[in-house]
Amino acid sequence: MRYSKQPTDIPDQLALLKQRGMIVNNENAALRQFKEKLLRLIDAYPSVSLKQMGFPRDWRQQPLWL
Repeated sequence: MRYSKQPTDIPDQLALLKQRGMIVNNENAALRQFKEKLLRLIDAYPSVSLKQMGFPRDWRQQPLWL
């Protein structure tokens, strides 16, 4: 799959990395640490719109975030 433009949303960027094999599985230590930090950051700023960053409503239930 080729993108006509660079993916700009965080979920799209992570999905692209996973598709290209840069994220082999969700047990990768670096990925786990990144997810933990990002979740803490998101929780610390509830007024920031996740929709505007490209997160779908059910993003926390999607396999990448479990």
